[in-house]
Amino acid sequence: VFAALQSFTLSQSGWQIIPSGTSVALQSIHFSDYNNGYAVGDGGTILKSTNGGTTWQNQSIPGLTPLYDVFVFDQNNVVAVGSGGSIFKTTDGGLNWNSVQSGVTDELFSVAFSGSNGICGGGSQTILYSTNMGTSWNIFQSGFFGGGFFGAAMLSPQIGFVAGQNSIFQPLLAKTIDSGVNWDFTAFYLNNNEGEATRIDFTDANNGYVSAAVWDGTGAVSKTTDGGANWVSVMNTNPLWDINFPISGASLIGYAVGENGTILKTFNAGLSWPPQQSGTSVRLNGVYFLDLDFGFAVGDNGTILRTT
Repeated sequence: VFAALQSFTLSQSGWQIIPSGTSVALQSIHFSDYNNGYAVGDGGTILKSTNGGTTWQNQSIPGLTPLYDVFVFDQNNVVAVGSGGSIFKTTDGGLNWNSVQSGVTDELFSVAFSGSNGICGGGSQTILYSTNMGTSWNIFQSGFFGGGFFGAAMLSPQIGFVAGQNSIFQPLLAKTIDSGVNWDFTAFYLNNNEGEATRIDFTDANNGYVSAAVWDGTGAVSKTTDGGANWVSVMNTNPLWDINFPISGASLIGYAVGENGTILKTFNAGLSWPPQQSGTSVRLNGVYFLDLDFGFAVGDNGTILRTT
């Protein structure tokens, strides 16, 4: 039955390529509802959709180096983070993008919020936190030699996670239970392999996942069932750059994307990750689902994929 299911999954693509109007690499995509979403990428690229990703308008910030992640609160309020400590926020649906002081000059790779509380991860193992929807930021730590935090997830206004790599090439998790004021750190391996956690998502306080790139050029999805203390990995041929579990039901279904157009979907809470046909061979950098079926992936060459 599994083999038949897998061949059915591989034989048809439920992914549609959506014209983006840009050829730069898109790094991240996020929707607040079934209409309003944003994608960000290289060259200060910001794309906005108000019709569920059918069409996209360019709101790019001129002359800026890459934007790596974006969080959409609602149709008006959005925060984007990028290189050189850049944080931008709009409160008017992107008519104006205002620069926000981060206090650091590291690359800022990841941002996540729950309510008005948010966290941001960056190079040199930088961690920032905000209590006012990203209007201002506090520095928990920065300036470490090597490593960084490439993914961020908020499970509640108090509980958050960042994931990346430490200075000795181990995947590294950091967890806060007080909205970013204090953090605990756990280094682990990808089934005994060095590498980096590239993004992170938690479905409840115990169950979490990271997408990963392994030192030898392969990839992995690692899962914890004890809040991040221990991790078990499912290896993949290609490096994986993002992971997303739409919170629904028992959180059995999740998606991961990566190199060479890779899209993986789990139906069993990460025990196995059969591939899907993406229709592209470009590197996919970001994935986001609003529910179990309606989602997007973004990648190099301005690629936007949508499934319903």
